[in-house]
Amino acid sequence: YGQLGGTGLVFVVAGLLLTLAGNIAEFWLFTPYTDAPERLRNSAWGAFLLGWVIVYIGAALLGIATMRAKVLPVLGPLLLIISLPVGLAVFFLVKAIGFGNWGGFAVTSLHGAGWGLVGYAVLTRPGEHGRPNRVRKVSTHGQAE
Repeated sequence: YGQLGGTGLVFVVAGLLLTLAGNIAEFWLFTPYTDAPERLRNSAWGAFLLGWVIVYIGAALLGIATMRAKVLPVLGPLLLIISLPVGLAVFFLVKAIGFGNWGGFAVTSLHGAGWGLVGYAVLTRPGEHGRPNRVRKVSTHGQAE
């Protein structure tokens, strides 16, 4: 997947780590039950949100690299690419018309569907022996061939 795919992978992992750190800080360290200032909890929430934006950017980079490599069907990587801009547009549209908190569903459902389709394509594409990668032939001695 080249440098673009590697950069996307680094973004996804870094974003997930930042999201985890923000979540731990917000809910375990700076809860309302501690004497921590409100600004620390807000900073942790900001780190959580920034982490997700970084994940979505990394997923878009991975989607572009996957489409360039032409190794998987187009729909999964395409959903990874468009999930942030289209999802945010729908999010703000839903907020503007007063539909409550359903806007986040547009962002996460596109992103999740993209990862699901990419995972399905990876698991079901033929391996070196013409059968799906997740199926391994086991010899009579219990060893995978």
